[in-house]
Amino acid sequence: MLVFGFFLDNFTLRSLDILWDKLVLVSYLFIVGLCIVCVNLYDGGKVKTVFLEKARPWFLFVMQFVLGGCFSASFVFYARSATFSASWPFLLVILAYLLGNEFFKKHYIRFSAQIGVYFMAIFSFCILLMPILLKKIGDWVFILSGIVSLILISLFIYILHFVTMNEIKKSRNMLIYIIGGIFIIINILYFTNMIPPAPLALKEIGLYTSVKKNPNGAYVLLGGQEKTFFSFFNSTETFHLKKGEKAYLFSSIYSPAKLNTNVFHVWYNYNEKMKKWEDVGRIKLSIYGGRSDGYRTYSIREALFPGFWRVDIETESGQLIGRKTFEIVN
Repeated sequence: MLVFGFFLDNFTLRSLDILWDKLVLVSYLFIVGLCIVCVNLYDGGKVKTVFLEKARPWFLFVMQFVLGGCFSASFVFYARSATFSASWPFLLVILAYLLGNEFFKKHYIRFSAQIGVYFMAIFSFCILLMPILLKKIGDWVFILSGIVSLILISLFIYILHFVTMNEIKKSRNMLIYIIGGIFIIINILYFTNMIPPAPLALKEIGLYTSVKKNPNGAYVLLGGQEKTFFSFFNSTETFHLKKGEKAYLFSSIYSPAKLNTNVFHVWYNYNEKMKKWEDVGRIKLSIYGGRSDGYRTYSIREALFPGFWRVDIETESGQLIGRKTFEIVN
């Protein structure tokens, strides 16, 4: 069911720019919150009815099932925006929550665990949603996402105060540690550029000797490496370039409607003597949201010599959208 749900989310959830996808995630969070309230309504002794007694195990099951869907959807959205070499720590955190949701069901009995997992789900959703609502991306949007998530979980705990006051008093310190710990870890991951730059997503990247736009608005790409099944497994592409020929790095980046921003094509050359990558130029490019296949743009470099090269596509705050590594041969 975990694997089935993951693939179902991957094929049915397209973009948070679409109202239906927003409603799906909001409904997930609402159902989880309702289940937590109902479970603690019974456990706290506020309401002791035969219905709640019999329904309590089902509330836990529904909560676990819907949280699985929530983290599965979050992983799908973040993975689409991720370059694994840079974003693997955050994707690993989401994946750990997703797997933990399946294999550590008994821990949902603990009140603090319920709130901690719920806060993680809210925070992940806010990071995805706020750029779409504000039509902006950047540090201040991420900080606002964190503030909103803290406000939402605080309001939820306040509501639970009327349901299970004793449990909240008993778990107060633990709740502070868990919520504070999650908040700090996610902030560290963001400001070290390890969180994918969602909702931006790289649709296409390629290296060519010519990029032209025809009268129909389509791009004609010439001189690129022939794609084969094994190209996916080859991290470094061989690029044949004649002396005096230019190199074009073509990219297509998806951005939600009205979310217009700037990105950078950062060109690097690998210095064999120093054994490190050297920044040889940053080219600023504007992208405009709304095209499902991504906004198409490219950068040009001249006088490239044989050796290993790399182009990183970054946001203005330094988050990695995509990367192309290649070796130039004459």
